[in-house]
Amino acid sequence: MREYNNLPATFNDRIHAFSIDFGLVMLVMLIAIFTQIHPVFGQYIKMFVTLLFWYILNVFPSHFKPGTSLGKNNSKIIILTEDYKTVSIKVIYIREVFILLLTLFTGGLYIPISFALLNKRIDKRAIHDLLLNTRVVRTTPFIGKSE
Repeated sequence: MREYNNLPATFNDRIHAFSIDFGLVMLVMLIAIFTQIHPVFGQYIKMFVTLLFWYILNVFPSHFKPGTSLGKNNSKIIILTEDYKTVSIKVIYIREVFILLLTLFTGGLYIPISFALLNKRIDKRAIHDLLLNTRVVRTTPFIGKSE
């Protein structure tokens, strides 16, 4: 019997993690939009609060458990390097900022394109995974039989 510990995260695993991470950020953004703050600096305060929550939910958890976010932890998936080693915090920062900026600059079009690519690939790697030499895998081991 052979043990496989690093199976790629499935499309559903990644959608689940993404929906938790960015769903909570969008909730904060909606609350900020409909909140009256300061007439002059209100937009900057709302943008700062939204980016702060994005950081707290997507990047900050990796300081304690490398390669995770709130959604990834819930989905039991983790980010590793291409050769299945623990990813550095620097790569996490670059990866998450890259995803955020590309999402903003493409008006959100990057997300469905990225998910379409990872759905078609056997190794289930998205555009940001390919560029930054990372992969998202399941943390729960799978034991399969070899013949």
